[in-house]
Amino acid sequence: YPRDPDVAAFGDRILERVRALPEVVSTSLVNRLPLAGGTQTGGIELEGLDPRATVLGNVDYRSVTPDYFRTLEIPLLNGRSFAETDTETSPQVAIIDERLAKLVATLGDPVGRRVRIPVMNLPWLRIVGVVGHIRHDRLDEDTRPQVYFPYKQRTQDRMALAVRTRTDPAAIGGSLVSAIRSVDADQPVYDAR
Repeated sequence: YPRDPDVAAFGDRILERVRALPEVVSTSLVNRLPLAGGTQTGGIELEGLDPRATVLGNVDYRSVTPDYFRTLEIPLLNGRSFAETDTETSPQVAIIDERLAKLVATLGDPVGRRVRIPVMNLPWLRIVGVVGHIRHDRLDEDTRPQVYFPYKQRTQDRMALAVRTRTDPAAIGGSLVSAIRSVDADQPVYDAR
């Protein structure tokens, strides 16, 4: 899919098919699953803080669909989660983790403040929520703070499907693959676990 809206529409169709499976509690897409290897990191600039602050030089970036935090049971601590209305045509938003929120605590509530990725010269994004901090790289190492973007505003061409089930997840692997292939049989499905 050459255009971001087409990629996002493909993801929406997959989520719709997977949600329809009776064994599925919730499902979401993320560009990099926790503990799956690989990183997407960089610096961020928080409105009101010195942009040269070194602690902001290495932050995890994640593009996620609205049910990501519910699917992975990452608690929403403040503000709101992403919504289906957070699209490429709506105001640009972000969610930060509690670790990053503590860095801006001296400025007050981070919800409503703005954040951006300065090296890409992207627009300022309004912080709409704060979620719990999780370990992305290893369980024995507490790594970088995290910032999350709505998938439809920061579309990625390679996404992981996360599924919370009512039954043994391994038992529905075939149904998940069938659901994905019913949307587009030419797309690869790999590294299922």
